[in-house]
Amino acid sequence: MKAKWLILCAGFLLCLSVIIPAQAQYMDRNSYYRHNYRHHYHRHAYYRHHYHRHHGYCYYHHCHRHYYRHYYRY
Repeated sequence: MKAKWLILCAGFLLCLSVIIPAQAQYMDRNSYYRHNYRHHYHRHAYYRHHYHRHHGYCYYHHCHRHYYRHYYRY
């Protein structure tokens, strides 16, 4: 009986050791992309269009860089 719990516990810990770093890496990668201007420029054309319509060229490009940083999320 004790061995069964030991195996279950070990399996659980193994799962955690695999899932948590993978999740952290995934979140890290997303935050890297979120602040990466070029990456966003090629993603989310729909939002780019929306933003351009409402705020003009400047808001998406150089002048208001932090605006689209906030707006173009995954």
